[in-house]
Amino acid sequence: MCLVGLLAVVTGCQGKQDKLAYDNFIRIQQHLSTQAEVVQVLGEPSHVLGTRWMYERPDKHLFALIDFDGAGRVTQKQWVDAPAAVWEDSHETGAAPKP
Repeated sequence: MCLVGLLAVVTGCQGKQDKLAYDNFIRIQQHLSTQAEVVQVLGEPSHVLGTRWMYERPDKHLFALIDFDGAGRVTQKQWVDAPAAVWEDSHETGAAPKP
């Protein structure tokens, strides 16, 4: 019985792992990815500000902003990694940032 309880705890923790990582962020495609796909890749946003979703990990100085159009498709995305001094904006490049 204890083993079943421990397995449930471990499985539950794995399902809530932090998905906010650059490798996941670059999977989101401007003008193609939908809100549902963004949730699948990055998880639930930290904040929703109209058509902009914000993901933040202040303890890691890490932020991502995803903007959507009226149809729920990604129009712009930004990645901010302060410790690495990286700020990438798809609006400036016209396409998804490259690693």
